Amino acid sequence: MRSLNNDQFDLLIASLRRDAFAIVEDAVPQNILNQLLAITASPAANANCNDLNTVILGETQFFTNVIAYSKTVHDLILSPFVLNLCTAYLGDNCQLVNNRIQTTRVTGAMPWHTDNNLLSQGKLIGRHNMPGLQFVLYLTNVSAAPFQLIKDSHKWSLNYKNQYLLDSDIKASNYEVIELNPSPGSLLILNTHAFHRAAPIRNSNYMRSILLFQADAISPDYPEHGEKLYVNPEFFSEANPQIFSFLGFGRSRAFPAFPETNIKTLNLKQFAFLSLSILNAFPRLLFKKTIKRIISADSLAKFKIFSVFLNSRKASQKNS
Repeated sequence: MRSLNNDQFDLLIASLRRDAFAIVEDAVPQNILNQLLAITASPAANANCNDLNTVILGETQFFTNVIAYSKTVHDLILSPFVLNLCTAYLGDNCQLVNNRIQTTRVTGAMPWHTDNNLLSQGKLIGRHNMPGLQFVLYLTNVSAAPFQLIKDSHKWSLNYKNQYLLDSDIKASNYEVIELNPSPGSLLILNTHAFHRAAPIRNSNYMRSILLFQADAISPDYPEHGEKLYVNPEFFSEANPQIFSFLGFGRSRAFPAFPETNIKTLNLKQFAFLSLSILNAFPRLLFKKTIKRIISADSLAKFKIFSVFLNSRKASQKNS
């Protein structure tokens, strides 16, 4: 993540406090963008795969807990810039509460919402009052669906009774809509109490990809706040107490990973892909089951031992 000097850092904090958002242009170079985009390049539906993977909810692809999958993402989220900014704006007790790469490939409309969500038993029940920052790193051009923000909405959103803000409410109250078009590689930082959305996508060939993560100032009033978090020990070069605190080590979290998905949330294309994959796998599975029924377990074990011997011999010949 691009570092800022002291004056730039102070201006960033001032912008967040005044406007509820700030943008860091060219926060990451193109080679980092390419690495992150590679994660979004395989939208194939997964079945019975024991690994971190993408999931599908309708027309949007999510890679939740990508911090445990990608060293690049790990280093971005836990960079000195992010840690120092969160501490300066949210205080020492701030923690990462979610992270994901999100890709939308077709037309769609997002409602006006805030990100200070209050959940109970996995269900959305309202908003909490804890300060928070949402980080959005843009991986693709968003000119077809720019970011939109209701000016000063962070000041009154807690008193708004409904979960979503309607276009009719905006018109009736004469709220000002701020529209932003960050370039790929830019980082948008947003007060989680502000009403915002990505503008409706009208181009069926458009693809919008973002790396999104959020940090909140954890309060004792919400002892299990945050999504369950996965990390990869391989990515840690040292035992850093600040990083461990930011990740919430030793603290309980009650929120399920977002989004909650199953086979019913697949879109038609992914459902067809999954069905075809199952049909292709069925003959091989049937053959293996039949072989196990007609050949003794001892004979199968001997065959496996012989196969391992042949493979190791081929490997040694190839290396010699």
